This record gives sequence, C-alpha cells and structure tokens, in this order.
Amino acid sequence: MVNTFHLPLRHDERAPSLPTLSPDAGAKERWKFRRDLVIYLAFRLGFSRKYLAEVFDLHRTRINLVLDRLSAYDAAELPRDPALADLPKLASADRLPRGFTPGQRWRFRRNLLIHVAHRQGLSQRFIADVFDLPRSRVAEILKEFAYLERDGVEPEMARGF
Repeated sequence: MVNTFHLPLRHDERAPSLPTLSPDAGAKERWKFRRDLVIYLAFRLGFSRKYLAEVFDLHRTRINLVLDRLSAYDAAELPRDPALADLPKLASADRLPRGFTPGQRWRFRRNLLIHVAHRQGLSQRFIADVFDLPRSRVAEILKEFAYLERDGVEPEMARGF
C-alpha cells in the first residue's frame, strides 16, 4: 500500500500542486516516475539538459517535459538539504576526454550521476531500479567513486566527461 501525504496548496489552487503517483500505478509508471525524480534532482544539482539526455538516452524535449512537470516542487518551498548549496555546479558535457570511446564516456557519466544521487540520499535499491542495474553493480560504482574521493579527486573535477 502506498502512503500519500498532501502538501499545503497555494491560495488559488483546488487540486494538489505536486505531481504524484497514483496508488494503482503499474510497474512501468512507477519506474518512469522514479527516473523522472532522478532527472529532476540531477538538474537541480547542476547537470545540464544535454548531459541528462545523453545519460538517460532521451531526447532533450523529453527532459524539458520532465523538468516542467516536476517544477512544481520548486514552488512548494520544501526544505532543502544544506549540503546541496555546497556542491559545485557541474558543467555540461561539451568537452570530452581524448582516448575514451563513446561507450566509456557514457558509462562514466552514468556512474557520476549514480554517485551524486546516492550522495543526495537516494538508496542503492532506488538507483538500481532507475538505471536497471543489479544492486551489487551500484555498490561497485559507489565504491569506485569512494576511492576517487579518498585519493583527493572529487568526481565533480572530472567535469569534461
């Protein structure tokens, strides 16, 4: 059973202002909603629309539709994570490193997005569902990025990927 909570409405609204998932939604609708939430979170953290379109293999107009639909969360004035303001903004994926194949660049971008989403509090299970990966693979990705951080290389420093 799905627990639904209602946020206060704006003074001129009669219906809920935020997009919600219906309790009888199927597996595909739940997956799309979760994917859209990850897209929105990543965009709010500074990932460009182009970057997100490449990682999720979607057209930029689809990314724009997702962001427009979920932009109601901006107006809800929900409490934000204070660590969110401390993160540097990520650049677009215009500059790509030499010597990497397109598949390797895509994989690194996806893994970076997984790492940042996990740092923002999304569970490994949630991320595994969104990216259609086994939870063990998500754990390996997070471990790889933990080694990068321990060595003093912030994943955000690899902006050109």
